[in-house]
Amino acid sequence: NKAFQQNQKSEDLSQQLEHGMVSTPSPISGEAVSAKPSEDIVTKRKVAPPDDREDNKGKKQDVRTSRDYYFDSYAHHGIHEEMLKDEVRTRTYQTAILQNAHLFQDKIVMDIGCGTGILSMFAVQAGAKHVYAIDCSSIITQAQKIVDKNGYQDKITLIR
Repeated sequence: NKAFQQNQKSEDLSQQLEHGMVSTPSPISGEAVSAKPSEDIVTKRKVAPPDDREDNKGKKQDVRTSRDYYFDSYAHHGIHEEMLKDEVRTRTYQTAILQNAHLFQDKIVMDIGCGTGILSMFAVQAGAKHVYAIDCSSIITQAQKIVDKNGYQDKITLIR
């Protein structure tokens, strides 16, 4: 029964991800809040992507926010190369995940801010049934190539 409930939760999450709808605890009230990608997760107000905003004359304008700059900084390969070359850091994550394989065995895992997907691949190596790897930056394109080259395309779904 417990396994059925866990499987049902995994299927529900998969369907939510496929339909662009996720539910998460509100950082303010702690209650579950559902929001579409075009809604603010806390207020549930419609949020236009930066390239869809118009100035007071009805012309499209590129309005970049600190959020845009933050996520763009992770789109550059240099920051990821630096993190991957930090062997102590990378091996520590790998060891922690693989030595706790019992926590990953047959589980659905979500890697938020996946970058190159290295931790997602460690999760699969530890026995994860499937990993949903999510990143807001364009590094996700490189992550897909890495996942494919390592043969994990059936176990890791990348989402931007």
